[in-house]
Amino acid sequence: MERYKEAIIDLTKLLDIEPNSEFALRYRGEAYYLMKKFKKAINDLTKLLNIEPSTKFILRYRAEAYYLMKKYKESFNIVNKLLKIDINDEWASKFSAKIIEKDPCVDDTYELGYFNLHGINVEKDEYKAFAQFEKSASMGHQLSWLLLRIWNRS
Repeated sequence: MERYKEAIIDLTKLLDIEPNSEFALRYRGEAYYLMKKFKKAINDLTKLLNIEPSTKFILRYRAEAYYLMKKYKESFNIVNKLLKIDINDEWASKFSAKIIEKDPCVDDTYELGYFNLHGINVEKDEYKAFAQFEKSASMGHQLSWLLLRIWNRS
């Protein structure tokens, strides 16, 4: 733990000199993450993402940090970005399922479909549910896409 603190001090000094140092932002963000200072990690990784858009490493760490902070919706949205970069990303697919296990309604459009399908706070309506799942899938949300594939088989 002490080594991470020392690294953060050194990397902060580097960022004082060179505020957009990709090296410093990446490793300070990682050090904060390993010290469970997730907000600070997310701040550094977000700055880095502005410099290096769509970098899988950054997106994974941000998704995990939000997940560990129990901010499942934010985590889910980041994982969907990863799946848009690479639809076959095994880590992202598994992590998406892990998030949905914790909170099945992280996707508002999916949530409406789920409510319509099961009659939660609305009259049960499979057609509306299907439409919501279809809309969610068209927005790139993989769970809805999988549900539609299953639905079309039956």
